[in-house]
Amino acid sequence: MKCKVCLFGLVCILLASVVMTGCGRKSTSVKRPEKVEKRVASKIGQPKAVKHPSAKGTDSKSPTGDAATGLPFGVEQTPSALDQALNPLAALGSSNAVSSKVPSAPGSVKAMPRAGMIVPSKMGRPKPEQLLAVVQMRYRSAKTFRTLGTSTGTVKADGKFVRKTTDPKSAFLFKRPNKFMVNGSDEQLVTNGKTVARYSPAAGRYVKSPLNKDTEKRLLQSLIGSQMGVRSLGLLMGVDYSSMASSMKLLDDAKIGGRDTFVLRINLKQGVACPKGMAATQTLWIGKKDMGIYKNCLVIKGKPQLPKGFKGKAPRSVETTVSLTATKCEFDSNIPDSKFSFTPPAGAKAAEDPRKNYLQDKQATDFAFTWTDGSRKKLSDFRGQVVMIDCWGLPMCEKHLPVLQKIYEKHKDSVQLVSICLNDDKAKVGKYLSEKGLNFPVVYGDEQIAEMLQSKYHVQILPTIYIIDKSGVVRQRLLGQPDAKDIEAALNKIP
Repeated sequence: MKCKVCLFGLVCILLASVVMTGCGRKSTSVKRPEKVEKRVASKIGQPKAVKHPSAKGTDSKSPTGDAATGLPFGVEQTPSALDQALNPLAALGSSNAVSSKVPSAPGSVKAMPRAGMIVPSKMGRPKPEQLLAVVQMRYRSAKTFRTLGTSTGTVKADGKFVRKTTDPKSAFLFKRPNKFMVNGSDEQLVTNGKTVARYSPAAGRYVKSPLNKDTEKRLLQSLIGSQMGVRSLGLLMGVDYSSMASSMKLLDDAKIGGRDTFVLRINLKQGVACPKGMAATQTLWIGKKDMGIYKNCLVIKGKPQLPKGFKGKAPRSVETTVSLTATKCEFDSNIPDSKFSFTPPAGAKAAEDPRKNYLQDKQATDFAFTWTDGSRKKLSDFRGQVVMIDCWGLPMCEKHLPVLQKIYEKHKDSVQLVSICLNDDKAKVGKYLSEKGLNFPVVYGDEQIAEMLQSKYHVQILPTIYIIDKSGVVRQRLLGQPDAKDIEAALNKIP
């Protein structure tokens, strides 16, 4: 079922370049939704392969919420891809694979050799555990780090090729204590330790947010903790990756770009470094002279996690391969601070922050709609009553609708509910509501209403709730998946 909402979205998942350098977020079994309408010009959400905690509450809680998709009923959703994109800190704490312990800058790494023990040219052939320990120590001791290269991603279903992506502009720069930059063809993430900025060239939009010690720590936890396997940022920040390996093996030496390298194969622990039911193997090509990682290849295999109600022939297995081959890998080179300052490119515009309530204490924009009895009404017709506007769509709001029903039944004599459904198929929605025993009043939003909600009410996350007082002034807004207590608390603040 398609959801009618015209939303602007930035790309929220970094490409393979970001994945392999250790920043951003990757979900290997997620596919992008199709465009809902011609007016939907961007990616506005993704199906969920691994469950995440739902965000809920009022603006003060900085929730993430869910974005609208054109997926069938019953599909679990990630916290809003749009919200995560517009505010890099909005998704902090969510993780879909790795439970890395991120020490506070930089923390201790278990079983590290003394610095004097790192003599790569005299190591001979180390044991796998020794090699990983030396690599961890090398990265942890680096004052700066730079890697440039090409990243690729390949997907196969039942052994047959599905698609391949290539990014020849992968770059990762790091400077202690807390500056780093990740750059790819489709997205850039940069922080100078005081602010963090994310830019999408395709959308021509960027967002810049302030950092403090707490948000910086949580940003690192999110970037490192949401990734499978050994990552450059985690190594630089002192993460001990040995606990994430179920086994390690040293393969035959090889050359990468003319460099002599050790080749280390790591099988990642299920449920710790990769989701249960999936097999993940990472291979690292490690320079013998400097202990830098010159090639990093991650292969993930497993049964596809299908959306509820999926029809059609599904593949028995899916294999995803993501790799980065470095053309440059440098430790302790001179990297000027200017590399970590974000200047918006010409023509780029700041993205609207979905967490900000632009209508707080302002007169609600009037608009017309078809009421449940078929008559035409305006929002202003309910002046003199407390009004709750609830914008929702299926499938992402399935869990929200029983809460909405509960609020309606309790407050229908004192609060006028205007619930706006943004799905195209009225008949299917009506059938669904009837089967679930939901009888709250529903307004079906047409294209005009959808565009008005975006431009005037800044609706970018579903569900979005506005509570308007008797004089028509917006007093409260709730995003994501607020529970009944959250909505009750907001209603109780209205005189």
